[in-house]
Amino acid sequence: DANPTAPPRRYADPHMATRKPTSFMGRMLNSVGLGAAVPPPPPPTAMPAAAAPAIVLPPAVPRETPVAAFNLVLGFNASPVKQNGTWRARYAFELATGHALPAGVSHVCVIHPTGGRLTIRGRSTFGLLPEQKANFGVEVYRDGSTEPHAVFAMAVDAEEGAGTCTFAVPAYTPAPAEAPAARADHARIVMLFTDGVANSGITDPSTLTARTREILAAVPDKDVTVFTFGFGSNHNASLLQQIAEISQGTYYYVERTAQLKEIFADCIGGLLSMVASNIKLTVRPTLGVRIGRVMTQFPQEAAGDGSVVVSIKDMYAEEARDVLVELEVAPRGVGAAAPVVAFDLAADNVVLGAAQAESVVAAVPTKAEAFEGTPDEEVDQQLSRFVAAEAMTQAQQLADAGEVEAANLRLRNARAQVMCSAAAGTGYGQQLSRDLDEAEAATRSAGVWASHGQKRVSKMKATHAMQRANYGDDEDMVFDAYSTSAKVAARAKAKR
Repeated sequence: DANPTAPPRRYADPHMATRKPTSFMGRMLNSVGLGAAVPPPPPPTAMPAAAAPAIVLPPAVPRETPVAAFNLVLGFNASPVKQNGTWRARYAFELATGHALPAGVSHVCVIHPTGGRLTIRGRSTFGLLPEQKANFGVEVYRDGSTEPHAVFAMAVDAEEGAGTCTFAVPAYTPAPAEAPAARADHARIVMLFTDGVANSGITDPSTLTARTREILAAVPDKDVTVFTFGFGSNHNASLLQQIAEISQGTYYYVERTAQLKEIFADCIGGLLSMVASNIKLTVRPTLGVRIGRVMTQFPQEAAGDGSVVVSIKDMYAEEARDVLVELEVAPRGVGAAAPVVAFDLAADNVVLGAAQAESVVAAVPTKAEAFEGTPDEEVDQQLSRFVAAEAMTQAQQLADAGEVEAANLRLRNARAQVMCSAAAGTGYGQQLSRDLDEAEAATRSAGVWASHGQKRVSKMKATHAMQRANYGDDEDMVFDAYSTSAKVAARAKAKR
């Protein structure tokens, strides 16, 4: 349902029921179908009138056609008419017999001094005019042009009755077609491969990431995405991950040389399956509702009206992005479902080559009794994912600063929180728990962190934060929920 003119849909959520200020987790998954490749539209004969596509691609701009010099011969017929004791004139114009317009000329206009216009395609007649002798203008138009190619003056006397006027129209040669410029919507990709640390030029990680951010911000129209690939155990994984995250790129950990082909194929397979870009999710609270926080690691910006805009650079086919929203709702009387928040999603559909938009309104009832049921499992899974990604981010910062014990404690607390959630018994929750357990092991000591722990945690954190696979083979798989057919096929092809 990609019709931006359709009325917003409403959903009632049984998990939102209270008379006191509370919080509500709102989830919006692929509401415009961006998580799957869009099939080509059916032929017009197979589409009922009510199902006309909401998005229409602009027509192609017609190419200009050369015009050879020619004589324009207009025939006229003028006749005096007496009306209420006053003589007036009626003028008719047409192309003279045997003088059709040549290729490249669309039409001719005759203009009366009072502003009246006639387009000459057949015989055309002005109404009664007060003058029996009038000065007309003649304009010649080329195909696809809104500006006249040639302009002439023509004096016609009604007493002459009929006749012709001849005009020499000059030739026109269109300028040579220029080579098409690079499209601004093409993906611009930088791939950084390294097996070490910054030891030449700018070597301070903070300065290097800040400089990278400045360079990318200076060319916003280029929309560059940086992918980083770290080889072996000696590279600075935190630095490479931060550089990739500046442009919402992906960090890959190449632990073994044999993985390189498949890791590169995983990256390319994703890029070639892109279905959406420039995604903006606007979260708008209704009257009496305030956004507590928007739980995502994608960039977000608060607006003056209380709404929050989340920016997601792109999505590949079969991917999903989950954004949790915590709301603070003012006390209200018991009643039926009422709107609490609206989600406006806008994106560039790469498959259709057009913009796409969708709006969804979440409405919930207010009940007298407090809610005592089980939390929504699907929402709880995504809350656990956010908790895990946040814990890995903070643990990485602590361990890089030498506080490995504090990093380990942060991960243990996050794992305990996930295991106590409604998602703990699901396959998703169990995998999150295993990843947090592996992250704990990676922060067991400063030596473990330096040798391989930093790389593993950086990799897992990027995977869960972006909900995007970044591994090279099945043995290296961090989370199967983020895998896509295009990436799997690309890796399989690289193996052969």
